[in-house]
Amino acid sequence: MVTGVQRVVREAHMSLTDLLSPRGVDVAPLHTREFPRRQEFRSNPYLAADPVLDQRPVAPQDVDAFLFLDLNTHADYARVHREKRRRPRPVISLVHDILPILHPEWWVDDPDRTFRIYLQQLLSVSDHVIVSTAKVRDDVTSLGWRIPGEVHVIGLGSSFRQRATDPPPDGRMSLLYVSTVEPRKGHDILIASFDRLRARGYDVDLSIVGGVGWRCDDIVQTIESHPDLGGRLRWYRGAGDLTVATLARACSIGVFPTADEGYGLFLEEGLAYGLKMVVSDIPVMRERAQPNVFFAERNPTALADAIVRAHEAVWDASHVVRSMHDFGDELAGLVGELLHVPAGTGRARGQGR
Repeated sequence: MVTGVQRVVREAHMSLTDLLSPRGVDVAPLHTREFPRRQEFRSNPYLAADPVLDQRPVAPQDVDAFLFLDLNTHADYARVHREKRRRPRPVISLVHDILPILHPEWWVDDPDRTFRIYLQQLLSVSDHVIVSTAKVRDDVTSLGWRIPGEVHVIGLGSSFRQRATDPPPDGRMSLLYVSTVEPRKGHDILIASFDRLRARGYDVDLSIVGGVGWRCDDIVQTIESHPDLGGRLRWYRGAGDLTVATLARACSIGVFPTADEGYGLFLEEGLAYGLKMVVSDIPVMRERAQPNVFFAERNPTALADAIVRAHEAVWDASHVVRSMHDFGDELAGLVGELLHVPAGTGRARGQGR
């Protein structure tokens, strides 16, 4: 398993490499500090295949544009500022969300202070700020800070190819939730909703995919002590994309009872798997309302009712789900425009992390 940020970074790297290389733009990793490049990503098969991270890092003075896609609190943004003064170059940054500032209680240590300093540094050097939803744009604006860069909303999307739905042949209600277990994700609401559906007599099962996060002792105890664990309730703490795809083929409904997200990739990913999606009725989800998506208030009864509505609804096969290729295409277009590189000509070096 990888985090949503890591997934976005790798998928963006793949798209940028495919789309910009023919235009003469090299996308390479950047070092802003003087220390050997770490190799932890190689232990994860998903990240080890990243076409950008596997290259030799370049120094800030050797790039023609800075592209910050990851959430990196250790980058030397002061050095980037000095490099910009020495030779003007565009800085493009992706702000995934500002939830550690809005809800520090969801994290450990002092996320408000740490994230606030990181975000202020990042925004101060950015000429162009990319956010994935209007909700994140509004969150950033609500801080009241001076943001020198232009803000662009470019939606993310599914990393997986869209396929037709394949509901269980016996008509059972089979649920899938893919998310790290942490306070805002609503696993407690989902388990209570599952219990209500069982009490109503529905033939329902639930698969949870995701490792143990933080501040989640209570929900871990609830799952591990549940009488249906190992039967109708299954928890896969570590599962790759292939396992998730296999599980999705045996399910009919994806559930996403989160309290808040910057984007929430599982909405589009679940739709691409052919799952009807039951999601929290919150702004970040509402702005992506689309066929086969059902909204629910964040309480067990409302979630159970929405699951029943989704179960009884007819699948709309006409809708095309947004993909990470769509995101990469729009991002590559922005990078190419800023570098003034016409399609198929020119030579420039960008920075991919």
